[in-house]
Amino acid sequence: MGTRSRLLWRFHRVHHSDIDMDVPTATRFHPGEIAISAGIKLGLVYLLGVRFVELLVFETLLVASAQLQHSSVRVPAAFERAWWLLFVPPSMHRVHHSVVIRERNTNYGTIFSLWDRILGTLRTDVDQARIRIGMGAYRDPARLRLVPLLALPFTRPVR
Repeated sequence: MGTRSRLLWRFHRVHHSDIDMDVPTATRFHPGEIAISAGIKLGLVYLLGVRFVELLVFETLLVASAQLQHSSVRVPAAFERAWWLLFVPPSMHRVHHSVVIRERNTNYGTIFSLWDRILGTLRTDVDQARIRIGMGAYRDPARLRLVPLLALPFTRPVR
Protein backbone atom coordinates (compact mmCIF):
# COMPACT_ATOMS: atom_id res chain seq x y z
CA MET A 1 0.00 0.00 0.00
CA GLY A 2 1.94 2.95 -1.22
CA THR A 3 1.20 6.62 -1.10
CA ARG A 4 -0.81 6.26 -4.31
CA SER A 5 -3.91 5.03 -2.44
CA ARG A 6 -4.58 7.87 -0.02
CA LEU A 7 -7.14 6.16 2.20
CA LEU A 8 -5.05 3.01 2.63
CA TRP A 9 -1.87 5.06 3.06
CA ARG A 10 -3.46 6.89 6.04
CA PHE A 11 -3.48 3.55 7.87
CA HIS A 12 -0.33 2.04 6.37
CA ARG A 13 1.87 4.96 7.40
CA VAL A 14 1.77 3.57 10.96
CA HIS A 15 3.90 0.72 9.60
CA HIS A 16 6.22 3.10 7.74
CA SER A 17 6.61 5.48 10.69
CA ASP A 18 8.98 3.05 12.42
CA ILE A 19 12.44 4.65 12.32
CA ASP A 20 14.26 1.38 13.08
CA MET A 21 13.37 -1.28 10.54
CA ASP A 22 13.61 -4.59 12.37
CA VAL A 23 11.53 -7.71 12.98
CA PRO A 24 8.86 -5.93 15.12
CA THR A 25 8.26 -3.58 12.16
CA ALA A 26 6.79 -6.59 10.35
CA THR A 27 3.83 -6.58 12.78
CA ARG A 28 3.48 -2.83 13.34
CA PHE A 29 0.11 -2.14 11.72
CA HIS A 30 -2.87 0.00 12.64
CA PRO A 31 -5.93 -2.06 13.73
CA GLY A 32 -7.88 -0.36 10.91
CA GLU A 33 -5.41 -1.66 8.32
CA ILE A 34 -5.57 -5.13 9.84
CA ALA A 35 -9.39 -5.06 9.61
CA ILE A 36 -9.33 -3.85 5.97
CA SER A 37 -6.75 -6.50 5.06
CA ALA A 38 -8.67 -9.25 6.84
CA GLY A 39 -11.88 -8.27 5.04
CA ILE A 40 -10.16 -8.42 1.66
CA LYS A 41 -8.50 -11.75 2.48
CA LEU A 42 -11.77 -13.27 3.72
CA GLY A 43 -13.49 -12.17 0.53
CA LEU A 44 -10.75 -13.74 -1.58
CA VAL A 45 -10.80 -16.94 0.48
CA TYR A 46 -14.54 -17.21 -0.15
CA LEU A 47 -14.40 -16.28 -3.87
CA LEU A 48 -11.45 -18.55 -4.66
CA GLY A 49 -12.56 -21.41 -2.44
CA VAL A 50 -9.26 -21.55 -0.59
CA ARG A 51 -8.96 -24.47 1.79
CA PHE A 52 -7.79 -24.03 5.38
CA VAL A 53 -4.44 -25.76 4.80
CA GLU A 54 -3.71 -23.55 1.79
CA LEU A 55 -4.53 -20.44 3.79
CA LEU A 56 -2.38 -21.64 6.68
CA VAL A 57 0.60 -22.25 4.37
CA PHE A 58 0.17 -18.85 2.68
CA GLU A 59 -0.13 -16.94 5.96
CA THR A 60 2.85 -18.78 7.44
CA LEU A 61 5.02 -17.93 4.41
CA LEU A 62 3.75 -14.35 4.47
CA VAL A 63 4.60 -13.79 8.14
CA ALA A 64 8.00 -15.51 7.85
CA SER A 65 8.84 -13.48 4.74
CA ALA A 66 7.73 -10.23 6.36
CA GLN A 67 9.87 -10.90 9.43
CA LEU A 68 12.92 -11.66 7.28
CA GLN A 69 12.37 -8.61 5.05
CA HIS A 70 12.08 -6.24 7.98
CA SER A 71 15.05 -7.71 9.82
CA SER A 72 18.45 -6.07 9.94
CA VAL A 73 20.06 -9.29 8.73
CA ARG A 74 23.00 -8.80 6.38
CA VAL A 75 23.77 -11.72 4.10
CA PRO A 76 26.77 -12.46 1.85
CA ALA A 77 26.72 -10.48 -1.42
CA ALA A 78 26.55 -13.58 -3.65
CA PHE A 79 23.54 -14.93 -1.74
CA GLU A 80 21.92 -11.48 -1.83
CA ARG A 81 22.24 -11.21 -5.63
CA ALA A 82 20.75 -14.67 -6.10
CA TRP A 83 17.93 -13.97 -3.62
CA TRP A 84 16.96 -10.74 -5.48
CA LEU A 85 16.23 -12.78 -8.63
CA LEU A 86 13.11 -14.42 -7.19
CA PHE A 87 12.53 -13.32 -3.62
CA VAL A 88 12.51 -10.17 -1.47
CA PRO A 89 15.57 -9.89 0.80
CA PRO A 90 15.87 -7.25 3.54
CA SER A 91 17.97 -4.95 1.31
CA MET A 92 15.24 -4.84 -1.34
CA HIS A 93 12.49 -4.09 1.15
CA ARG A 94 14.65 -1.53 2.98
CA VAL A 95 14.38 0.68 -0.14
CA HIS A 96 10.58 0.58 0.26
CA HIS A 97 10.94 1.94 3.82
CA SER A 98 13.09 4.91 2.76
CA VAL A 99 12.09 8.45 3.75
CA VAL A 100 12.64 9.36 0.08
CA ILE A 101 9.15 9.09 -1.44
CA ARG A 102 10.30 8.04 -4.92
CA GLU A 103 12.17 5.16 -3.26
CA ARG A 104 9.29 4.31 -0.91
CA ASN A 105 6.99 3.92 -3.90
CA THR A 106 9.04 0.95 -5.18
CA ASN A 107 9.86 -2.61 -4.13
CA TYR A 108 6.37 -3.46 -2.88
CA GLY A 109 6.86 -7.25 -3.16
CA THR A 110 6.17 -9.40 -0.13
CA ILE A 111 7.46 -12.85 -1.02
CA PHE A 112 8.43 -12.70 -4.70
CA SER A 113 10.42 -9.92 -6.39
CA LEU A 114 8.80 -11.03 -9.64
CA TRP A 115 5.79 -8.78 -9.06
CA ASP A 116 7.94 -5.66 -8.87
CA ARG A 117 9.76 -6.75 -12.03
CA ILE A 118 6.47 -7.25 -13.89
CA LEU A 119 4.88 -4.01 -12.63
CA GLY A 120 8.02 -1.89 -13.17
CA THR A 121 8.34 -0.97 -9.49
CA LEU A 122 11.65 -2.73 -8.82
CA ARG A 123 14.46 -0.40 -7.75
CA THR A 124 17.97 -1.83 -7.41
CA ASP A 125 20.14 1.28 -7.68
CA VAL A 126 19.77 2.68 -4.14
CA ASP A 127 22.85 2.89 -1.94
CA GLN A 128 21.93 0.85 1.14
CA ALA A 129 24.31 2.83 3.35
CA ARG A 130 22.45 6.10 2.80
CA ILE A 131 18.86 4.87 3.27
CA ARG A 132 17.06 6.61 6.16
CA ILE A 133 14.17 4.50 7.39
CA GLY A 134 10.79 6.00 8.30
CA MET A 135 8.93 9.08 7.18
CA GLY A 136 10.52 12.49 7.21
CA ALA A 137 7.65 14.14 9.08
CA TYR A 138 7.55 11.48 11.78
CA ARG A 139 10.97 11.40 13.42
CA ASP A 140 9.99 12.52 16.95
CA PRO A 141 9.76 9.45 19.23
CA ALA A 142 6.97 11.16 21.24
CA ARG A 143 4.79 11.09 18.10
CA LEU A 144 5.54 7.40 17.61
CA ARG A 145 3.91 6.13 20.82
CA LEU A 146 0.73 4.05 20.90
CA VAL A 147 -1.95 6.78 21.19
CA PRO A 148 -0.50 9.09 18.51
CA LEU A 149 -0.05 6.09 16.19
CA LEU A 150 -3.67 4.99 16.71
CA ALA A 151 -4.76 8.54 15.85
CA LEU A 152 -2.41 8.85 12.87
CA PRO A 153 -4.89 7.76 10.14
CA PHE A 154 -7.31 10.44 11.30
CA THR A 155 -4.80 13.29 11.28
CA ARG A 156 -3.69 15.49 8.42
CA PRO A 157 -1.70 13.31 6.02
CA VAL A 158 1.98 14.16 5.89
CA ARG A 159 4.13 12.22 3.46
